[in-house]
Amino acid sequence: PKELISLIYPYHFGLQNSRDLDKGAYWGYMLFTQSTHYLGLVSIIFAILGALLRKPDKTELAFWAITILTLVTGFGSHFSILYKPFYDFLPLFSKFRIPSMIYILLAVSIPILGSIGLDKFINRSSDENTLRKAIYILAGIGGLTIFLLMFGKDLFGFLTVQENVSINQNIEQLIKQNIQRGVPEGLIRQKAEEIMRQQVQPIINARVSLLNKGLFLNILLIIGLAGLIWNLFSKKINKKVFCYLLLLLSIIDLWIVNAEFMNTKSAEELDADFEETPVIKHLKKVQENFRVYPKDKDLFKRNYFSYWNIESIGGYRPIKLRNYQDLLDMIERTGGFENPKNQKVLDMLNVKYVFSRNPIKQPKFLNVENVRGLYKNNDALPRAWLVGQIKSVNANIDSVNSVNGNIDSVLKDLQKKSLEKVFKGNFDPKTQAIVVNYDGPDFAENISGDVIINSITENRIELTSSSSTGGLLVLSEIYYKPGWKALVNGDEVTIYQTNHVLRSVNIPKGKADIVFEYDTASWSRTRILSRLSFFFILVILGGIFWKQRD
Repeated sequence: PKELISLIYPYHFGLQNSRDLDKGAYWGYMLFTQSTHYLGLVSIIFAILGALLRKPDKTELAFWAITILTLVTGFGSHFSILYKPFYDFLPLFSKFRIPSMIYILLAVSIPILGSIGLDKFINRSSDENTLRKAIYILAGIGGLTIFLLMFGKDLFGFLTVQENVSINQNIEQLIKQNIQRGVPEGLIRQKAEEIMRQQVQPIINARVSLLNKGLFLNILLIIGLAGLIWNLFSKKINKKVFCYLLLLLSIIDLWIVNAEFMNTKSAEELDADFEETPVIKHLKKVQENFRVYPKDKDLFKRNYFSYWNIESIGGYRPIKLRNYQDLLDMIERTGGFENPKNQKVLDMLNVKYVFSRNPIKQPKFLNVENVRGLYKNNDALPRAWLVGQIKSVNANIDSVNSVNGNIDSVLKDLQKKSLEKVFKGNFDPKTQAIVVNYDGPDFAENISGDVIINSITENRIELTSSSSTGGLLVLSEIYYKPGWKALVNGDEVTIYQTNHVLRSVNIPKGKADIVFEYDTASWSRTRILSRLSFFFILVILGGIFWKQRD
């Protein structure tokens, strides 16, 4: 709830998380904040003014209700009277990453209320009572702004809860390290607190500077708005000019704040970021299917290799599949890929190349000749292979049948078991498969056969297998159930979640044609419905405007 002050003072909590302290030094309560909910002070002022000038009608009351309900819902667990039932019962509501994402509705309701308020203000611009109420609102916000400008530095700590905890932990650690040397604890504490102050002072200064910047902009905006209102009432400008100048003032206000989030780069800088290095040139020449593992953390989180159409197990995606993220988290918790036991995951992910700026000394990875930083993994499994040893992971029957059994908790337990089995020391993805709820036939442990990939596209993968024993064909592609289907010799078969993140199907003896295909019918129907709805709304709006014109 405290973040609501950003609707009036967007710079109050440091605007955004950024390495550039001039652009942002966020210290609020939402750790991953990269933006502000600021919608412009002009809209808020006229929305309030409209409610004061005349009793709101049904339309206004509806939009005020939407605004208030949206604000309360966005509080999340801080005030869960609305958020909790919405989360539990409203379809798809639980898919929001954070509760405050619902504030996108404010970008509709508040400007509409502001427009209604402006309309009331223009129609009553000759009434002294209108001028008086406008002055009261401007004076109230202006007075608060001046107060914060004078005393804000002393009122706020400008440090997050996590930062305060970290500072205290560092102070206690310094005390423990030095108290054994016989130095008095009081002296050590004083010195430690001084060291911590020196370290955090640049961040505090940046946050204070951003606060003051926002307050000064707020004052200038109020002065500009007050000047426009005074000139309108003094009849120095007409209503039309007033509206145009008000629109310009609002655009300037929003432009200044929006510019803080614009990190533009020149074409030369972008070209330098995606330079075709010797590593890229070598990988582009490789004919077989493979993936690359960018070992350096900064590169792992970027889409550098994807830019060159080279498949990578890293990269940034705003929406990640839970099973794949769980796999990466488990790898990090268990020592990363430096842990030899975790390198079997690289093998099953078809990682044939590893890129690292620092030398890799493990014998598993061989340096590619004349290509600095690129290493080949000769143990990497192909994109598709056959196995015979199947270890099924099944749900706890007692949990499923229990009256109090929660299906979500059962599914989470099932996924947890699947992930843990992949990381057990004796698991070998070359000959074994961890399959969730496997209900197919058993195969000989020592199976034989080959798999050839005929084509791979976004929505269709075609393979041919040849085996004297049959087996489980494991495809090193992410398991995603909705929409995907598999055909073996023309007959639809079950796709199993395998090795937690991959997919597999049973194949018979002899030769078999296998197709994995994504069914786009649902998406196509939804697209048609969306377009029809859009045109239907346009027709309705056109009819409304035509009627008003008549």
